[in-house]
Amino acid sequence: MLDRLKQVLVKSFVGTIALGYLLAQVILYFTNIFADLGAGWTFKRMFGGMESFPATAAALRLQAEAPIRDAFDGILLLLIWLLLFRWLYFAPAAHEIPSAQPTPE
Repeated sequence: MLDRLKQVLVKSFVGTIALGYLLAQVILYFTNIFADLGAGWTFKRMFGGMESFPATAAALRLQAEAPIRDAFDGILLLLIWLLLFRWLYFAPAAHEIPSAQPTPE
């Protein structure tokens, strides 16, 4: 059953499109790491002196945790992408047994 699913995904290009979308998500997660770091740095420069306010302190804490969360999610999606890519496009080597054909005499 899994072989038929694999065959349908590869031949109809649905697997390729899904892998492309998944890889785009991985790239976006890793890009968001740098965007979150830049946003956190900007936010801290603008509101760094207001850390005594609870809302500002919570926002600073969330800004610091966002790149870590994106890195974890990106690595997890990358592993899923690698497993699916390997399963769909790298089949194990098939060991064919040569059939004994009678020689015509």
